[in-house]
Amino acid sequence: MPKYMLLLTILSTLALTFHGPTAPVPFPASAHKILLPQQPDTAQLLAQTWVLREQQRLGESAPGITPDKMQLTFRPDSTYRLIKPGRTNNGLSELQVVEEGRWTLDTARGLISMQTTSVDGRAMLSTMMPRWQIEEVSAMQLVLQQFISGKVFLLFEAQK
Repeated sequence: MPKYMLLLTILSTLALTFHGPTAPVPFPASAHKILLPQQPDTAQLLAQTWVLREQQRLGESAPGITPDKMQLTFRPDSTYRLIKPGRTNNGLSELQVVEEGRWTLDTARGLISMQTTSVDGRAMLSTMMPRWQIEEVSAMQLVLQQFISGKVFLLFEAQK
């Protein structure tokens, strides 16, 4: 496991322990049909592959940045796979970081908790903890707010 991921897990756990979660920030309403996280079929809607299309920081009025391709797959058996692009030190070639684990949905609070069980095929075990707050979910679009910082929104679209 890369050292930075272990450090991130430890720091995230400490931040939640001593400071508690931040309050969710309202996200602008959309023209899409929004299913509230309390609805029972939210878990069914999540169970597909999502591709990151846009990332935006809270308080920025400019359009969000188009990030590198990232895929997030929630499976009906409560497992997930997150594929993130990575870069080598020379910046010329690209790597992929593949994270896998278990996920749960707290429908009352709209929180997705995750427990990482492997990174790039190497076994590891992290604590099951909240990672994202669901802001919007429909059959074609998913908007997540990072739970720890609360300042970054991720707009995903269903993979076609």
